[in-house]
Amino acid sequence: RALGESEGLTWVEARLAEERSGPYRLGFDDESMLLRRATWISRVFDDGRWKDAEVDLELSDYRAVSGIKVPFSARFLIDGEEHVVVDHTGLTGALERYREYLPDGITVRE
Repeated sequence: RALGESEGLTWVEARLAEERSGPYRLGFDDESMLLRRATWISRVFDDGRWKDAEVDLELSDYRAVSGIKVPFSARFLIDGEEHVVVDHTGLTGALERYREYLPDGITVRE
């Protein structure tokens, strides 16, 4: 369902029927319509206990790869605190490790 616009993003909410988690809020860039941000509540282990936390995934540095736009930078935040940043080298390595699962015709280049 549409949630509206803020900070240059158009927000929608999605739920996956087979999952109990969610909803997922997806923020698409108003100009390019590329996914820039995803937010959801997840169970995380912190300070020796499990808790519900807001997880944010911020995607940027989109580049054309075999005809599709791929984010070459990803940043994960848990309750607003940065936890993981993956740049294009980490993403390329991840794609290389999972090459056998990529569709035919997709190539991985540094």
